[in-house]
Amino acid sequence: MHKVSFRMLCADEELDSQIKALRKILPPSMSLNQRSSTWYIDVESDTPEDVKMKYHVDRELDRLYFLSGTRIKAESCTSSVGVDLKGYFAVKSLVPIGIGPQRWDYSLGIQLRLWSLSKETEYSPVRLLLLYQIIELSDVVSATYLNSGEPPDPLTECRLLRNLVTHAGDVGGEELKRYCEYLGMPALMFDVTDESYLALVSSKCQFVEDQARQLIRKKMEY
Repeated sequence: MHKVSFRMLCADEELDSQIKALRKILPPSMSLNQRSSTWYIDVESDTPEDVKMKYHVDRELDRLYFLSGTRIKAESCTSSVGVDLKGYFAVKSLVPIGIGPQRWDYSLGIQLRLWSLSKETEYSPVRLLLLYQIIELSDVVSATYLNSGEPPDPLTECRLLRNLVTHAGDVGGEELKRYCEYLGMPALMFDVTDESYLALVSSKCQFVEDQARQLIRKKMEY
């Protein structure tokens, strides 16, 4: 059995308020330990592969960020025996009561990383695309939009927004044309030079984020 330590660097002392909750959500192969006033995540693994260990630590930290707004970033050391955790720990809320270790599947780790990246992205079109990838990985079906006089189903609207932002030029499909009519805008794909279009996309980001959040929460079972 191989053991690798991950050092946790903090911008303030609020890390202590999350230690109890963090211990509960980590898997049995990871433990939190304090040595010389510094907190570490110690990881036990059957193999000494740093990259694989880093992946598992990163997804736990992405999960912590989704649950509490606590940001810790992992950075590999030049040494082949460990990984440094460098960054800032900014507690915005505590981990919900009752949350334990996660039963991971292929898509959840990717979704949580996409969530983290979307929070770091200031350009709203890119943020919207990252958030929609979370929805895509949830394997949900969106209804066809048929009536421009009514708002689309939430997941349908997310899909239509993604389509508008992804492409350029004239809108060809009838479904997208109906959505543009509903929005009261010309049947044109996203124009990076059009400030009003950018404002529209920016105003819709929170809506898409809300749908992505609900799907992640459902998968995390809380």
